[in-house]
Amino acid sequence: MALEPALRELSRALAVATPPLTSAEMDAAEARRRATTRASLSGLIDDTAAEPEQTVRWRDAHLRVRTTTAGVSDGPLVLYLHSGGWVAGSTAATQRACRALADGLAATVVSLGYPLAPEQPYPAALDNTLAALRWLASGESGLPGDASVVILAGESAGGNLAASALLRLRDSGESLPIRAALLVVPVLDHDFTRPSYQRFDRGDIDGRSGMHWYAQQYLAASGAAEADSPYVWPLRTDWFGGLPPTVLVQAEYDPLVDEQREWASRVSAEGGRIELLRYPGVGHGFFGLDQLSPTARRAQRDACAALTDMLGSRQRSLR
Repeated sequence: MALEPALRELSRALAVATPPLTSAEMDAAEARRRATTRASLSGLIDDTAAEPEQTVRWRDAHLRVRTTTAGVSDGPLVLYLHSGGWVAGSTAATQRACRALADGLAATVVSLGYPLAPEQPYPAALDNTLAALRWLASGESGLPGDASVVILAGESAGGNLAASALLRLRDSGESLPIRAALLVVPVLDHDFTRPSYQRFDRGDIDGRSGMHWYAQQYLAASGAAEADSPYVWPLRTDWFGGLPPTVLVQAEYDPLVDEQREWASRVSAEGGRIELLRYPGVGHGFFGLDQLSPTARRAQRDACAALTDMLGSRQRSLR
């Protein structure tokens, strides 16, 4: 299916504003400039949809958070992790997705501005994610919502952090009330030879070479020592069981589709509950573009419906 017309026009505008660039020409400052430009042109930055970002000091953690609430006191708490290749992105650019989740789940959604590489490489972002989850689950956040029902959500690199956090918690035996997860176009592996990478490789920073560059920034301090760690690349885990019910959102025009499909297949094979939602006519960064794309609006509604069903199924099983 062809790319949706509005998304095709946006793609052209973004190509003019952020022309092709090789990884040799890229640095963190340029990655962040391009991410901000794209978020602004895409209409993702909408600070009227949420409270301003603030820093919460909780125990030994500093958490930069932006909150979007449906105003419901007993709904779930959602932690949302932004995209940006672990190097760029912001809580401001998550607000359309966060508003959709807040309204669709009658939830309070907390977008986390986790530490960025290469200045703060792995495991800083993952550790900050785990601290934010503990904060929400502690009941000490003061936010409206049920601290015993937490949903972990993330997009692209944020989806990678979400999956990695789930594995860390499972493997450590730490019990937190994460009742469901939402992985939106997540990065799950470093095998850039998969057919979907070859199909959609543009030969610039937005293709296969870009993923190499972003991975190098993220692993700046650990390099080869963590090259196959499941807490960096979740698809490298030996065991796919023991994870909460998960919704995985997939876009047609995305180099990551093969690894996402493999994740869903392996989780399901090990008895886990996972719902793979596939959307034609859209690219990697589509999920928050509800003002432009009917498919994005449908994906947001579908994700909320699937998560609501998963939470409801769990409650029924406890009775």
